[in-house]
Amino acid sequence: MVRLGVHVGPGTTVWTQPCKFDYSDFTFSPPSVSVSLQGENVASVRVQFPCATSRSCPPQGCCPLSQMIDLWTTVTVYSQLNVSNYQTRTVWTEELVLQVEFQGLLPGQDYCAVANFSFRPRSFSTSSPSSQPQCVHTAAKPGEGQS
Repeated sequence: MVRLGVHVGPGTTVWTQPCKFDYSDFTFSPPSVSVSLQGENVASVRVQFPCATSRSCPPQGCCPLSQMIDLWTTVTVYSQLNVSNYQTRTVWTEELVLQVEFQGLLPGQDYCAVANFSFRPRSFSTSSPSSQPQCVHTAAKPGEGQS
């Protein structure tokens, strides 16, 4: 419930009618992701949350949303060669940056990572848009791809 007041003179405030809102009234920017390989078949995905506008943020500073609300973050890594080859993790976080690892990647393939977040797990009405995909290439096994 929100109500705004306008100060029109000494001791005089005009108030608006109360207005109800819920989480579906909010819109969010997507998080950003970066992905790197840890060893031959492990992808490490780093998720950075967008900044929130807040009076308590320093000027030209950033207050990540994760500092203000608890976020459920869904991170997916998928193979560009075979999109049915994917792994997804949904985790609750209050960190500034989320780090998630995915194991068992197949050699010689391009894997991409995307992420989004919400107030509740698997809630599309309160979700951010998905991040732009970021991709890495796993090394082929010796002898593969050679004639």
